[in-house]
This record gives sequence, structure tokens and C-alpha cells, in this order.
Amino acid sequence: LLTGLAVSVVLLLSAGGLVRLIGPGLDADGYAQAASGLRWLAWCAPGFMLHALFCVPLQARSRFVLAGLGSLLFNLPPVIYLATFSHASTSTGLASACVLGSVLMPGVLLPARSV
Repeated sequence: LLTGLAVSVVLLLSAGGLVRLIGPGLDADGYAQAASGLRWLAWCAPGFMLHALFCVPLQARSRFVLAGLGSLLFNLPPVIYLATFSHASTSTGLASACVLGSVLMPGVLLPARSV
């Protein structure tokens, strides 16, 4: 969890520089929108790290289906968001749906940790 938080903070603080590095041709509005989205998406890292940590014992016991639900649970909130709001969706709304998905990924594995 601490590693995920550290990655999030690094991405959060370096979002502007990373966007300039990856998207050198963006105009000012595109740059601001991409940097804002990356700042939101940075908070997915702790969920990814926890999911990976919780999956190791499951996969060691040959329980692959529950661990494999992570990608479905990560993608489900953004898909529902886009299907619901369609053209009225915003990049911040989509990024926050991704953050919700990253919370759902390890959340579904918590009951399996006690088994």
C-alpha cells in the first residue's frame, strides 16, 4: 500500500512534466485536461498494488477466476459511466470512475484473504 501511495504521489507531482513528455503537440487546453486526468488516475496505483498483493496467494492456490475479476471490476465503472453520460461525460468523471474501479479490484478480494 505504501508503494502504491508513493507511486501515486510521484505521478501526481510529475503529471505536468509527463504530459509534456508524452504529448508535446498538445495545445494549452489539451495539456491542462491531460494533466488533470493523470492527477486523478494517479490514485489508481494503490488499488493496483493491493490487487496484485492479494492475487499472489490466490494464484498460488490455483484460484485464478477471482483474481481475474480485477480487470472486469476495473473497467466496469468507466463503461457504466460512459454508457450513462455518453456525450455529456467529462475527463474528470471518467478518471474518477477509473479510481472507483481500482478500489473495487482489491475490494472483492478481501473476503477471499480469510479463506
